Amino acid sequence: MIMYSFVERKHSKQMHSRAQFDHVNYPTWKKYVSLSMYIQNMKVREKRAVFHVMRGAGVTHNTFLPAFGVTVGEFSTWQVLKHHPADDPVAEAPPRARKGAPARHSAH
Repeated sequence: MIMYSFVERKHSKQMHSRAQFDHVNYPTWKKYVSLSMYIQNMKVREKRAVFHVMRGAGVTHNTFLPAFGVTVGEFSTWQVLKHHPADDPVAEAPPRARKGAPARHSAH
């Protein structure tokens, strides 16, 4: 019992100290909001230019793209986070049957 209470106390202290760093301060939050809005509002031509750069050799998540003012990691993160598969009509389309494949019948 004594050992359990020591472990429990130690665990609660770790949780308390971790909780202090879970929040994000205002300037950091504002930076992320600005980044997300900027990347969300990029034109398709600009996104294609970023993807073209990303296909190059030696590109890492820390590669800075001065024409756009973001790093590859920031762009990638917000590109993935802003994508909603439910809003994508291609993702909702039923799979097509291949030519020559037997037709599937529903069991309704």
